[in-house]
Amino acid sequence: MFRLPLSALFQLSSVELFEYSGEEDSRPKRLSEVGGMHLCFEVDDVHACAERLRAQGVDMLDGPNLVESGPLRGFNWIYFRSPWGLMLEAASFNRLGYESNSSHRLWSAKPV
Repeated sequence: MFRLPLSALFQLSSVELFEYSGEEDSRPKRLSEVGGMHLCFEVDDVHACAERLRAQGVDMLDGPNLVESGPLRGFNWIYFRSPWGLMLEAASFNRLGYESNSSHRLWSAKPV
């Protein structure tokens, strides 16, 4: 197992990446399955991010998508695959639908 701590990159959170060895024939989990996972990066503009990724030949999986109604109204995202096969997401949002009825806010890396 290889462990790479990345906590120095973030002031409010930390990330650790692990690379495991073992069974090669196990089916990868879908993102929506129990045990499925992915990393999501908050970006200023998902559409601009998608254009940059496509221009670099990145394997784009879905999006850009926009939630147009409900609690996540205003949430934009794309899914893509890293060169080593990890599923990744980039998302952008300013104000989400539920915020009009609640004082709770989704954590954002952007300064308030």
